[in-house]
Amino acid sequence: SVGASASQRCPPDTRTFAMTKWLVILSAKSERIRNTLRGKTDCRAPCGARNDKERMNRRGIKEPQIKKAKYDLKIDYI
Repeated sequence: SVGASASQRCPPDTRTFAMTKWLVILSAKSERIRNTLRGKTDCRAPCGARNDKERMNRRGIKEPQIKKAKYDLKIDYI
């Protein structure tokens, strides 16, 4: 035959790995887009899209502050 079919060219495990990798990348992209939209849009806002900081300022909620530890934890390996 002139050309080999896809199943003859590469072993099944390689094709399965490639498909799995492609699906993982695709789902990660859609998850990132969904999370971005979820954080920036508020259907209750009159103007449509609002980010979290604006929404918290409107409601009088202070932005959460990360407190630093008074003493750093030091681990000594014996």
